Amino acid sequence: MNCNFVNCVILPPLLLDEACLMKTEEWEKVVFHTGNVLGIQPSNPKALFRRGVANLHLNRLEEAESDLRKAKNLSTNDKAVLRQIAKHESELQVKRKESDKKEKVLYTAMFKQS
Repeated sequence: MNCNFVNCVILPPLLLDEACLMKTEEWEKVVFHTGNVLGIQPSNPKALFRRGVANLHLNRLEEAESDLRKAKNLSTNDKAVLRQIAKHESELQVKRKESDKKEKVLYTAMFKQS
């Protein structure tokens, strides 16, 4: 990473804000702040990962899966990041199965009433 104004002055405090918001589990704010970073640097793996985790906690499964996949593709050499992504991908699969079960029950009930 070359040290220009954006990379050395603008992005670090934004990324730090995201990290703090993750710790306090303020998921909507994480999504907002990561959007700011991704507006400047669309391929920032930290921002994609954090937005993916926030969306996962907000049950926005499609968005979470997309962001985690992009972060994984951008972080192929960082084993620590890949472990965290794998952990959250597992959580995503569990939530997706739960969501699918709920939908199945809902649609079954709807068609029985008809």
